Amino acid sequence: MLEPYIYQSLNLAYEEIRLLTILPGKRRRPIQGVLKHASVADDRRPDYYTVSYVWGDPERSASLIVQESRSTARRRAPHDHARSELALKRVGLVHRPNRWYLQVPASTEAALKRIRLDDRACTVFIVAACVNQEDIVERSQQVAMMSSIYAGSICNLVYLGELNNSDLAIRIWRTVMALSADAKRQTDGFRTLLATVTDTMTGQWKYAKYNLESLQEASLAPNNTALLGPLQFDLLGLLRAMVWWCHHASGQSMSDEALAGLRCLKQCHNYVDHEQGWAAGKPQYLAGLLYSATFFEKSEPRDGVYAVLGLLSTARPTALTPDYTKSLANILQTATRYAISPEGHLGSLRKLDHRLGDLQRGEIASWALRPDRQLDDKSFARELPYPFRACGNLETVNTIDVNAESGVLRLTGYVLDVVESVTEICCPNIYREKVALLAWIRAALGMYMSFPESAPNTTEKIAIALTTGGMLNRGWPKKEEDLEPLIRTMDRLWAAEGTSAEDEDFCAAIWKDIESYEWIYVRNRRSLITHRGAPGLGPKEMQSGDLVVVLRGSGVPFILRPTNSGQLQLVGATYVFGAMWGEVVEVWQAASEDEGVFALV
Repeated sequence: MLEPYIYQSLNLAYEEIRLLTILPGKRRRPIQGVLKHASVADDRRPDYYTVSYVWGDPERSASLIVQESRSTARRRAPHDHARSELALKRVGLVHRPNRWYLQVPASTEAALKRIRLDDRACTVFIVAACVNQEDIVERSQQVAMMSSIYAGSICNLVYLGELNNSDLAIRIWRTVMALSADAKRQTDGFRTLLATVTDTMTGQWKYAKYNLESLQEASLAPNNTALLGPLQFDLLGLLRAMVWWCHHASGQSMSDEALAGLRCLKQCHNYVDHEQGWAAGKPQYLAGLLYSATFFEKSEPRDGVYAVLGLLSTARPTALTPDYTKSLANILQTATRYAISPEGHLGSLRKLDHRLGDLQRGEIASWALRPDRQLDDKSFARELPYPFRACGNLETVNTIDVNAESGVLRLTGYVLDVVESVTEICCPNIYREKVALLAWIRAALGMYMSFPESAPNTTEKIAIALTTGGMLNRGWPKKEEDLEPLIRTMDRLWAAEGTSAEDEDFCAAIWKDIESYEWIYVRNRRSLITHRGAPGLGPKEMQSGDLVVVLRGSGVPFILRPTNSGQLQLVGATYVFGAMWGEVVEVWQAASEDEGVFALV
């Protein structure tokens, strides 16, 4: 009966890691391997492969049979080990190493079985087996070394799972090869791939459940081989083939699962393709990496920050050295301060998208970014477009103290108005059904048109607010005539009476006239009207009585909520008609009004 394996401590002074040498064996046989300690310092680094894969269901586990290399085994009881070896040699016997069982996720065993060779051993670094998951200090130290570990490997093996159908495997192989060859031929050997596919990539992807750690691992490795059942692909070629396929499949109907997978592939391509990926040749800052982290599943919430630090173009901030003993709230607050601090701009805060109940619970600071979460398509609201300049000449924020321990973030700016009234949330069920969506738009029209302070009441302002500036699918309106169909159709919708507004034929005709405008930003948002009668589009957590403010360094206004303590919660970014280009800031400055200081919690 084997006993459970007890890890020996690593010597971090020598930059030690554990490596697993997989002993040769047949496909269905249990995995047997040898664990050894090795240094990854430049002059000591051995040859090894790294392994990336999705850990899967933590409830499903498997056991590996492991032993230790002689050099590692001597550390347990060096004197006893030496005496036992000497005694065995005297009687002509060979030392038989101890064997233990090591509990790992079932997906780890599946990956190792696919990697194992029939005729020779293979040495790998695989996190689930080579890092003591029960030792928080060791986990922290090993995560801090991941960029060095993966960058120094021979190759990263990306395990994508198994295929039960051999015919399907052959078809997949042929399809990927054909796509890759076609893409290479039509993009000058991939040199124009990014420019060719950029237009059709936008908005084509949904959110996939893949581990964030795999993104960093594949990006840092010298090269990557994808393993899909018995098939082996160059991962870069596979990503380019799938990106090319999506370029040609633009507009086709796909299942949620297919869209989720494509979204993940797009993010991987951005960082893994160092020639034609979106991130190729560009400096990688913390704010952008934290946002990319939201597309992926994490093995541990703190990895939403820690698992992207290896991709930074600058040195990792000392305050963000991986430490799993720190609270999630502390890590998120520190990461957000660093995301804001380089230039003082608040672009990253406009990505905040609270889920219902977040502000009431108050477990995490309202201003903290949430890379610990994976974006949820059911509650996700797309970030407002970028060209706006609501802060006018208020270019930067006050200096951000990145080492502050408190949960308070102090920013400066002006209060523009107060939220007077809001509509219900335009949830996905409403957004997807044209009759329901037009009913929601009509409710927003009714709230605005019946508000006394909005006089003279016309549909133009509310129509522009709901489309974030009259935005068309093809871009921004270039002349006033571009807005005329939108305003004319809004007049028809508002004039419709009773059942006629719910008639499917009527709604189809209305939608045909306005479908060329960009309505995606109403999804999972509320329409608002301010105390002064300005219409707008705000976050789903917004409510009457919230403040509308413009902050230094921000392109859009924000909604803040006063608390009983006299501090404020950051509810989210908003569009407010007549306040997106610094107009209100100019008024306050002309009146010599001082800026306020907002203590956000």
